Amino acid sequence: MNPSRRSFLKSTGLGFLAFGLPPSFLVRAAGAEQNARGKSLVVVFQRGGMDGLNVVVPFKDQAYYALRPTIAVKEPAAGEERGIDLDGYFALHPALAPLKAIYDKRQLAIIHAAGSPDNSRSHFDSQDYMELGTPGTKSTPEGWLNRYLSEKRAPDSPFRGVAVSPQMPRTLAGAAPALSMSSIEEFRLRNLAMAGPLEKLYTNSADPLFRQGGKSLFEAMARLHAIESRIPSSTATYSAGRFGNGLKQIARLIKADVGLEVAFTEIEGWDTHVAEGGASGQSRCVHNPEVERLEEAGRQEVDS
Repeated sequence: MNPSRRSFLKSTGLGFLAFGLPPSFLVRAAGAEQNARGKSLVVVFQRGGMDGLNVVVPFKDQAYYALRPTIAVKEPAAGEERGIDLDGYFALHPALAPLKAIYDKRQLAIIHAAGSPDNSRSHFDSQDYMELGTPGTKSTPEGWLNRYLSEKRAPDSPFRGVAVSPQMPRTLAGAAPALSMSSIEEFRLRNLAMAGPLEKLYTNSADPLFRQGGKSLFEAMARLHAIESRIPSSTATYSAGRFGNGLKQIARLIKADVGLEVAFTEIEGWDTHVAEGGASGQSRCVHNPEVERLEEAGRQEVDS
């Protein structure tokens, strides 16, 4: 497994690890976070999908070993490359040993067997179903996060839903305004002379979604420009790469108090087509000090 695969595990201080959580659960979680503590829900999408049974191992279920004679993680016991016992039934993959302390402090919850009921073997179709929240149906016009934003009444802010990604993910696509950006500093028009004509183009569009999208875009640019000097710079150290940058930008937006309700970022490299197996196959999580710093950075950034 790519070292970066472990770095999603502390998603900006939210304190839960989602193994393909169903949309209904995450919508309730988002509402609870906003209504009870005014926090933001950060959704990390694992492109490809991880092998949940080898990450959190049901070692007391003999069917697990019967069905995985060559790729199962060994049950907890003395020695290396064995599962880390959680509760006498489930165990963590040995490379995730640092998370045991967080689990024991009740800062990490694991939801097992809560993935999509669709049996597609296509990673592309499965990703679409998870982002849309409609397993088996790819024609749904909006993603489940966008539906949440549409249903929930909240103070109007162009930053209610933000994706730190190259393009708008399907999970945030829909009628409710949402933004995608690569960074706070780059969220502006490079050619200021084009601002007027582009804004006019959006405003005069006959398409209401296009018109609304343009309105939100220019409102967000104007608001961010007005407060950019007051947005705190990062006090934590993030590792290089798109995922580390995504967590960094999200943390800054949360601290800037711009009305962020849901944020999205993604981490790629979860396909395991070959050489999968046990504690040392392709699905193995590799300990990396840089990844450890990234995990702690998100928590420190928001807590401060």
